[in-house]
This record gives sequence, structure tokens and C-alpha cells, in this order.
Amino acid sequence: MTVCVAIKVNDGVVFAADSAVSLSTVSQQSPVVSNVWKNGLKVFNLHRDLPIVGMFAGLAHFGPVSISYLAKDLRIELEEQIVVSNYDFKKVVDYACKNFRDAYQKVHPKSVSTHSFEFWIGGYDIQNKNGEIWKFEIRQGQ
Repeated sequence: MTVCVAIKVNDGVVFAADSAVSLSTVSQQSPVVSNVWKNGLKVFNLHRDLPIVGMFAGLAHFGPVSISYLAKDLRIELEEQIVVSNYDFKKVVDYACKNFRDAYQKVHPKSVSTHSFEFWIGGYDIQNKNGEIWKFEIRQGQ
């Protein structure tokens, strides 16, 4: 289980998550934790020059690709597409959601399993001086 905390305060947006990553298997119809890594990356800077951060819980990979790797790819794409002097935070959230949904669908096109994936995005846009926190999730393939 992942613990993620996202807090919006007057001076900023705070994201925090634990760093444990668990590998689960199924034994006699119930999940069993078979291994735990204590140094997983769950919080990411999504742009080097802008206050945009992401954090995830749930699935740590889509097929052979880790969420950490997908987040780094997303950062590269956002840095290429965002105009720093004029960007809309909601468009960043929509782009990230589409990016992760497409990556998930490539690997799990008809999934209805019980696993889930949650991704939070926090930060500011050029028009809004108050921080924003958004969350999207994929549950049972939707």
C-alpha cells in the first residue's frame, strides 16, 4: 500500500509519498506480498522550469515499463510542448491523463482486473496564483 499526501497551503503545494514498492503474487485466490523494495520513486518534477509535480500510487508499471520511466518521458514531452510564458495547468493535467491512459491501454486493452493506478498533479499556471491539485485514476481498466 502506498501513502500519498497532497496539501495545498497559502505558500505552495506539498506532495509526499512513501518509497516502498511491493511485488505481489496470488496464492490461493488472495494477494500475497512476495518482495518489497525500499527506494521506489513516486514523486516527480514534471517540468524543470515550472512548478509542476506528479505523484502516483497503485500499479508501479504498465507491462514492462515503470511509472517512473513513463513520468520521465512525460516530463520531456511537457518541456517540449509547454510555452513557459503562457500555459494552462488544466491542459497539462489533460495531457498527462491521456498520456498515462494511452500507455495503460497498450498493455491492458481489455483489462477488468482489480488493480488500480492513481496519479496526482499539482502546481501553478501562469494565470492562477493559487496552487491546484488534480487526481486521475484507472480502476478496473476504466
